[in-house]
Amino acid sequence: MKNNNNAASFVFESITLTTNTGKEYGIAPLVMGYSYYEDISKPFITANLNVVDSGINIIGSEEDGGITGGESVEIKVKGPDEQTYTYNFIVYRVGDRFISNKIQRYNIGLISAEALINEGRKVSNTQEGYPHEIVESILTEFLDTDKEVTSDPSQNRLKIIPSGKSPFSVIASVQDKTLLSKSSTAEQSSQSGEFLSGSAGYFFFENHNGYNFRSIDSLCDLNGKFGNQQTGIKTFVDGAAEDSYDDTILSVQFLGEINLMEGLRLGAYASKAAFYNMSTGEYEQKIFSAKKSFENQAHLGAQDTLNPEQERLSDYPTRQISAIIDHETFYSGQDSASPNGSGDNQLLDWSRDVICQSISRNYLLNTQGLRIEVPGNLDLVVGDKVRVLLPNSSNQEDRKNNSVDRLNSGYYLVTQISRAFAVSNMQVRTSLRLQRDSLGMVE
Repeated sequence: MKNNNNAASFVFESITLTTNTGKEYGIAPLVMGYSYYEDISKPFITANLNVVDSGINIIGSEEDGGITGGESVEIKVKGPDEQTYTYNFIVYRVGDRFISNKIQRYNIGLISAEALINEGRKVSNTQEGYPHEIVESILTEFLDTDKEVTSDPSQNRLKIIPSGKSPFSVIASVQDKTLLSKSSTAEQSSQSGEFLSGSAGYFFFENHNGYNFRSIDSLCDLNGKFGNQQTGIKTFVDGAAEDSYDDTILSVQFLGEINLMEGLRLGAYASKAAFYNMSTGEYEQKIFSAKKSFENQAHLGAQDTLNPEQERLSDYPTRQISAIIDHETFYSGQDSASPNGSGDNQLLDWSRDVICQSISRNYLLNTQGLRIEVPGNLDLVVGDKVRVLLPNSSNQEDRKNNSVDRLNSGYYLVTQISRAFAVSNMQVRTSLRLQRDSLGMVE
């Protein structure tokens, strides 16, 4: 869609820094640049203000004690779409300061308030419930957040004893044990014993919309099979003539795509898992094969199966994993706590359904990666899906029949966002790191 102002234009409506004594400073005229970062692997957002202070001397004010950390900063930006975007941060660092001709230059590092609170809070009381419920409880009870929390419901209940870990550390341990409520579980194989199948893998992250506890399958879902389906997926086109369109790709970088050795060593394609039940003395071995789980997962590419070499590698376990299973720890009934027993144990140990599966799911999400730069698009957040159309780079005859690179074009998941707001030309450019778990273009 053409933007009459320019697809990259923006205006700082206000930038307000509130000191620890409560005094407010409007510092928008002092800001020469603003950088903003989101990452799907991080539970917080960071930003940076580049400040040129030629008279106010906020950083060294004797009256307010200067900038010492902990000050709040509110940034209001009117984007190319004429919408106002509000960002709230806490100052956590000041650096790169120098003075020349009575003019001070320095950078103010900003971070989500919850990230600082997390460092000083410890979770000691026992947490019980579904993982998504535990995450939401920790965010509100221990981090005092009022931000929106988006979660994918899980099917397994947990009971954990945090032993004084930080809130984010507890959530990290929970996400490794979470199974999406709509995923499949282990199935029997008539040929060589029991195979592990199903899917696992969760991300916990913050974006501009709030906190997210999301399954990889849900994030990659294009058909609504796993819930939380995204509507209004944006399409970006490479090769447009000018940057006055917000769907123009300004630059494309292909990231590392294939590393079979790394995948083999991680056990991403196939692994052998040994489980010992310390309560019953039972010992069992199971094989996980990615090709047996592929069709039950959500995918962003057009592949129905792994590629031929990955399928071949999925026949031979390349990593051995062991784990201790204990269904009895939190069960007080008189009968067996085993899932095969007659008891009603709501706190089963689901290690066999998440360990191998989450390793494979996380690794395969790196099958293909791009980094693209686009103008504006301030409404995009980490966790969104986008559609990318790249030009066919083959010979001229092939381009006549198909102008689009159908192997590398298609849907991707946004896993990192970096925005640079430049005051010199009042332009904002957004860098997107994109990843997906399979190749090809879904129509």
